[in-house]
Amino acid sequence: MFLQKFKRGRASTLESVLEILKPLTDMIEEERSNLSFSPTLRGWCYVLEGLGICSKGEFSEVMSRITRARKLGLLPLDITAEDDTRSTSGGCSISQTLERLVRNALESIPWYYSTTTIEEYTGVHIELFVEKLDLVGMLQDVTRTYKIPVTCSRGWSDLHSRAALLRRCADYDMPTVILMFGDHDPGGLSITDSFKDNLDDLFIASGLTVMPDINFERVGLNASDIDELGLLWIDGLETSSGKDLASPSHPDFKSKPVQDYLSLYGARKCEANALLRCPKEAEKILLRAIKAHISDSQLMAYQEHQLKDRQEATKAVNKVFAVI
Repeated sequence: MFLQKFKRGRASTLESVLEILKPLTDMIEEERSNLSFSPTLRGWCYVLEGLGICSKGEFSEVMSRITRARKLGLLPLDITAEDDTRSTSGGCSISQTLERLVRNALESIPWYYSTTTIEEYTGVHIELFVEKLDLVGMLQDVTRTYKIPVTCSRGWSDLHSRAALLRRCADYDMPTVILMFGDHDPGGLSITDSFKDNLDDLFIASGLTVMPDINFERVGLNASDIDELGLLWIDGLETSSGKDLASPSHPDFKSKPVQDYLSLYGARKCEANALLRCPKEAEKILLRAIKAHISDSQLMAYQEHQLKDRQEATKAVNKVFAVI
């Protein structure tokens, strides 16, 4: 029903294409109304897989159909998350009226005004690094509540992001905890050690004189989560280059991380995107890690301070509105 074959020859018309795509697009729009974010193109495949609409082997076909539906106007372009790395910057546009611009700026002040940080109540600075972009949107309700910066580690070796992290952590006179949320594969399981080594390499270039107190904790994805939530294991350990780590011909096959992984889990893996089938469970996994460092009473005290700041700022803004 959802992945019918397209007609060929003279029977293939725009109307027939739209008719075949419609059940799939209707399902996607229905599911989007239940999500607080737009998944990536591949992320949608995991959502649909969880609904029994497609299998892992049909992901390429599903992504092709979603792209085609967006081009034909059956789905809005923003049904998938935008890749910020391809965004355009610069240029100039005409502003709204000056009065409207000033009013909008004033109305936003209460939501930005703050005289404290959550770190002042907890004594710890927490950041989250995720391996897949879908997790940024899926976990945003939790990270916004706890004011946790999130970085999608699209390439752990980026020098700028690593140096920026070191400088951010140095700004806080307290321990930093870096929560790591990634795939369940040899690279994902060893990411805490490799990421620490990557930061050590950037210490001199960052311009710091003292290394910040940084601790690394891997949140998931864990084997227990995969089995408990019924997530799908993928056979093989194919990397982004197309090579299989489980093959004796792979240059890293004999490395300790790979051999340790194979002895524990075999030649299979699970991508973090699989959690799109159960976003609330993904939030619970992250919350468990956060609550090991931030108590409910600390969060409540911070939120009460936030509320007082917002009320004070609102009064100040209302006074300005009264004279303009």
